[in-house]
Amino acid sequence: MAIPLAKLAGLTVVATASRPESQKWVHMLGTQAIIDHNSISEGSKKIGSPEYDFIFNTQDTSAYWDVMVEMIAPEGRIVSIVETSQPLKLTDLMLKSATFSWELMFTKPLFARHNKTQHETLMKISRWLDAGDLRHTLTTNLGPISTDNLAKAHELLITRQTIGKIGLESNW
Repeated sequence: MAIPLAKLAGLTVVATASRPESQKWVHMLGTQAIIDHNSISEGSKKIGSPEYDFIFNTQDTSAYWDVMVEMIAPEGRIVSIVETSQPLKLTDLMLKSATFSWELMFTKPLFARHNKTQHETLMKISRWLDAGDLRHTLTTNLGPISTDNLAKAHELLITRQTIGKIGLESNW
C-alpha cells in the first residue's frame, strides 16, 4: 500500500524489487523507477536519484541502515515498520539533520494516543478505496481463519516469494 499512498500524496516513487514478477507488481502499483534491492546505491545512481527526501523501510532496518544513511537527503525522513537485528547508530544522521522514526500500527491504541486521528486516517483511506483512487493489494485469499489456512499462509510467507497480501476471512 505504500506505493499507491505515496502516489496519492503526490510523491515520485522509487521502489526496490529483484524478481521480475516483483518488479512487474511494483510497476503496476505506480512506481516510477525500480531498483534491485541487492544493489540499491548503485541502482539509484544509475537512475539519477542518488538521494531521497523520504525512505520507507519494510525489511531488517539494520541490514539497510548504511545505505539509507547514505541515500537520505539533508533534512530527509526515514521511516521503518520493522525490527532491527542490530543497534542503529542514529548519530549517522546528524550531519544531514535527517529524522528516523519507527511506525507501528498498534502504538496509538496500545497507549490510548490520538485514536481520533487514526480513525480519521482510516476513514480517508476507506473513501479512497470506495472511490477507486486506491486499490487493495490482496492477491491471495485463503478463506476463513482456521488452523489449516493459517498454516498455508505461513508456508507461503516463509518462501519469501509472495507478491501482494495474503488474506484470511474473519469468522465473526
